[in-house]
Amino acid sequence: MRIAVIACALAALLACGCSADSKIIWEKVEAPGSKIDRASVFLAWIDFGGSQDWYKRGYASEEDWLRLVATLNQAYAGWASDFRAARSPADQPAPGDVVVAVKNVQIPAELRAGDKFVTAVVTVVKPGTHETLYEATVRLKADAWGFESALNQATYNLARFVNKLVDRF
Repeated sequence: MRIAVIACALAALLACGCSADSKIIWEKVEAPGSKIDRASVFLAWIDFGGSQDWYKRGYASEEDWLRLVATLNQAYAGWASDFRAARSPADQPAPGDVVVAVKNVQIPAELRAGDKFVTAVVTVVKPGTHETLYEATVRLKADAWGFESALNQATYNLARFVNKLVDRF
């Protein structure tokens, strides 16, 4: 009987999606109700905290770290497939694009396994005027085993967050 109750409770938790993949820590909406055409969304390049700390992350060279950053940006673009995305740090949005920028990425020193999160600031900027339509600090679940797997999971959760965010407008 206990096993059946536990199994039902676990199934209910999984069905409800009670494990948060992303959580808004702080949010500021400047222009609620603005309509955004998904085809006009441009995902800016994410630097994942910059390249200056590659050695602290255990990488043999800055180039190895930058390869990981490029791979994560490609994955981010693929998971948020309705949007145009930067393919390199130099890529710029087209005139009229709404830009989704991710800045201030904070990666915990011990992002290995367990209950870990990556924190970032997500900003949506209106084309032309560069007016901020939305800004939030988000916490992204990153508890997969291994540093790169955890960062990959956080990137996937970021893409899901951005998809839901654009649908809110």
